[in-house]
Amino acid sequence: IATFEVIDTGIGIAPEDMGRIFGAFERGSSKSAAGQPGIGLGLAITSTLVHVMGGELNVESNPGEGTRFGLRLMLSRPVTQPVQSHRADVITGYEGARRHVLIADDDAAQAAVIENLLKPLGFLVTGARDGDTAIALAAASRPDIALLDISMPGKTGWETAAALRAAHGSALRIVMVSADAHQFRRGGDGHDPHDMFLTKPIQLDSLLDAVSWQLDLTWTVADGSPLREAKSISGIELHLPAAALPFVPEIEGLARIGNVRAIQSRLSELEEAVPDAARFVAHLRNCLECFDFKSLREALRRGVVHVS
Repeated sequence: IATFEVIDTGIGIAPEDMGRIFGAFERGSSKSAAGQPGIGLGLAITSTLVHVMGGELNVESNPGEGTRFGLRLMLSRPVTQPVQSHRADVITGYEGARRHVLIADDDAAQAAVIENLLKPLGFLVTGARDGDTAIALAAASRPDIALLDISMPGKTGWETAAALRAAHGSALRIVMVSADAHQFRRGGDGHDPHDMFLTKPIQLDSLLDAVSWQLDLTWTVADGSPLREAKSISGIELHLPAAALPFVPEIEGLARIGNVRAIQSRLSELEEAVPDAARFVAHLRNCLECFDFKSLREALRRGVVHVS
């Protein structure tokens, strides 16, 4: 039996809301709850998945103090050991001049996650909570790369990207960030104002890949020497043909909800439509056989970064 606990020190949950927090689109009745990001589907989805897996989900909360969620599941032993990336443990910086990153996200917690990942590696990080502020900061500080959340108050991420591209041209690399894979646009093709797209939650490896790819960086390790690494996962060359990109958002979205049959169907369609993607599809199928959706999504992200 596996037991998971998630504890926060946030606003807590009012007693009158405890009976309905697992319903779809429920946000809580307090004004402070209404001001929090999200649309009220996280707990509903979690509760459904736990029920399907035969688990148990419980919650304890004190208003004004925080909440504890407990999850109990009967899990089998893994068939294969997952491959872990240790790049983040060895990378200490990068070669060349210090680079400046602009992060535009109205969710302070999300922006802080990215900032805390990049600052220790030597990046100068500037943050904005809306598009207009991001445009003004870019004009004043001339960042090397901008990470833009799509859904922001005022100007959207797309509108902000268009303004930044018009003002700075290709000298500023622009990466769009969104939790909605359906908003995926490849970028970097001269038609859209951005160069790349990342999906939330952002994984460190994906972030490192994106930044190094866009800024042509060479990572360094503790002794100052360059990091030598192959662009592969589990020995599979990350060769994702450009023709396969339209399939990526849907497959990643299906992996998020664990829809195995639908993923199998889409992989078959991808393999038939883009024969050059056969080796990449084979790796995704290996992940699927082990129900390793995290590795499957990571492979998709890295494949988009290194698209050929």
